[in-house]
Amino acid sequence: MPASTSAESAEEVGLRIATEAREQDSGFGNFTARQTVVLRNKQGQESRRQLRIKVLEVADDGNKSLFVFDEPRG
Repeated sequence: MPASTSAESAEEVGLRIATEAREQDSGFGNFTARQTVVLRNKQGQESRRQLRIKVLEVADDGNKSLFVFDEPRG
């Protein structure tokens, strides 16, 4: 990120940083991931959850996320 000049106000610097962050966040595309989550209680007992995460990048509408719990089945 380029250094700010002394001519920029705090508001201008904030807007520039937010704009650059938004531009860097676009264009990542769609993806799917699989995860296993291990939950442990105080006694050390474990339970596992397997899930898929799907993310769809939608132009002019933000990103859509879907979490699908595969195990245990409900």
